[in-house]
Amino acid sequence: MKLKIFGAVLVAVLATASIASAQTHTPYINQRQHAEDHRINQGVRSGEITHREATHLRNNERRIAMAKHNARRDGYVSARERRHITRMENRNSRAIYRAKHNGRRY
Repeated sequence: MKLKIFGAVLVAVLATASIASAQTHTPYINQRQHAEDHRINQGVRSGEITHREATHLRNNERRIAMAKHNARRDGYVSARERRHITRMENRNSRAIYRAKHNGRRY
């Protein structure tokens, strides 16, 4: 009897945890943030991005990560929060492109 009750409680806890975590998953945002970081590092290695530009771009990435963290804090990432984070990422992506193509070296 105890085993059945324990099993039912375990299933209920796992179901609740999976529902709560499903609302905070942001795989597209995570993947994109990783790609942006890779672009910055590649630009520094190739000399297309100066160290000062890289610092500025990485600070933007930190702001995006903090916004993502704040959005997840309540257990649900709303469409409005996703839209805000996506716009921040779009702006930073354009900034990375401009930094890589502005002709400055080191």
